[in-house]
Amino acid sequence: MVSSFESSSLVAPIILLFLLVTPSSCAKNLIAEICPQTRNPSFCVGLLNSTPGAATADLMGLAKITISLAHNSASRTYDQIRSLVKQASNPQLKQHYKSCTEYYSESLSDLDQAREYLASGDYDGVNIQASSVMTYTDDCDEEINKPPTEPSGVSKKNQELTNICGIILVIANELRDS
Repeated sequence: MVSSFESSSLVAPIILLFLLVTPSSCAKNLIAEICPQTRNPSFCVGLLNSTPGAATADLMGLAKITISLAHNSASRTYDQIRSLVKQASNPQLKQHYKSCTEYYSESLSDLDQAREYLASGDYDGVNIQASSVMTYTDDCDEEINKPPTEPSGVSKKNQELTNICGIILVIANELRDS
């Protein structure tokens, strides 16, 4: 009877340990499954592993987190570019930055729309909005690389947002196909 009691008292902690470890390892496997499908797998792994909640999120949770990351990135870059518009003394450079503020304003709207599409289960809509943002970042990059140019860090921010949206594309496709 003592041995039966001892073995049953060990079962509960083992089950609890299994339940605590399983979601985390599944999410890590999810990150390992998603990131190689992106254009920049090392960026994806670094971003998701360093984002609170991503390591334990399911696919829908990762989609929400990644759209929020994209929105935050776009918002910061939009603010930076607006500041550059005010600082630019060259009229052509000022116009390049103004064009980028328009692209980023549209990107923020598209990311808001992506959130709505995600909530309604329209994963193709999420995909379309993320693709649109990627087009806007390319357009901004093209604009700021026209002469005259000035080192501003905006190209790097454009690439960051493009990489995040690439993650959104993969997740949206996984959600659609699941």
